[in-house]
Amino acid sequence: MYQHDKYNRILFSFINRLQETEEQAFQNEKLSRDLTYTEVHVVYELGKYNAPQAMNVIAQDLGITQSSLTSLVDKIEKKGYLQRIREPNDRRLVCLELTKKGYRLNQFHTDYHKNLVQKIHEILTETEMDSLFANLQKLNEAMAIPITLDQLKIGESATVRELTTNGSLKTRLMEMGIIRGTTLKLLKIAPLGDPLEIQVRGALLSIRKHEASQIQVLTPAEC
Repeated sequence: MYQHDKYNRILFSFINRLQETEEQAFQNEKLSRDLTYTEVHVVYELGKYNAPQAMNVIAQDLGITQSSLTSLVDKIEKKGYLQRIREPNDRRLVCLELTKKGYRLNQFHTDYHKNLVQKIHEILTETEMDSLFANLQKLNEAMAIPITLDQLKIGESATVRELTTNGSLKTRLMEMGIIRGTTLKLLKIAPLGDPLEIQVRGALLSIRKHEASQIQVLTPAEC
């Protein structure tokens, strides 16, 4: 029998418990006490790369504008978790790099997530684990919000959901093989964010950022 109030209480209690547990873990380790929850995740995204990364790439990973990221980076840099560096061959290109303090925070964050999954595994049986994560994946797919091609991460693949433009641009994109159901892969982003290099049915194509913003895509659910 469907029990809305009960399910609502359990669901949001679990979500709040997860966030409280993560925040408490960092406080206990005396890490990131001077960072907000959002700032911690900027450090975490940057830490996924083993080399300095362009700001537009990190902004894309986080799904925020570059101007919003700039404001966050200003604060995080002052706190000593990352630093800006400029590309020697193009001084206009600003990259971000974690400091030793930032790497330590990122490693703890990574270990925390691994330990969380391990803790769940200790509580649930293998069958229950499979069922839980199968249902979570199902929910992720059902609740997925379509994004546009220019919001993909480098190396990420997605399926074309819809072309949100009309006229000559839509015709041109379709002639390039970009139609509903086609799988695309973002290979490269120019240093200044435009153009993008994508792979479509084995072919390599260069596409402008404003064109990519007219291609709505769905990414596969994370395992």
